[in-house]
Amino acid sequence: MSKHFKKAFLQSRHRCVYCCRDLLADFDSFMLAEEDHLVPLAKGGADTQENVVIACAVCNRLKGNYAPDSGFEPNKRDEYIIAVRHFIMGQRAKHMDTFSGWVCLPAP
Repeated sequence: MSKHFKKAFLQSRHRCVYCCRDLLADFDSFMLAEEDHLVPLAKGGADTQENVVIACAVCNRLKGNYAPDSGFEPNKRDEYIIAVRHFIMGQRAKHMDTFSGWVCLPAP
């Protein structure tokens, strides 16, 4: 955990900022908690507290290096998070077909 984890975790009320999963519901959920840089480091984002949020591993992976075209402004942080959330929910929907195919496999 980095220097930003605890503050971001408390700020998010121990929930994924994207899907709202309770990351203290159980040990496995806590172990899925990850830092996410709103503006990815690969896209020039800073490793600062205002650029770090807590996300579950699933949302963080679905987000990847996505960054909204609107650009990040600290005074519009909540709006930026909502834009990222919409992207992630779209990614979840796209991957649901793959998941559904696996769920329907016959037992061996």
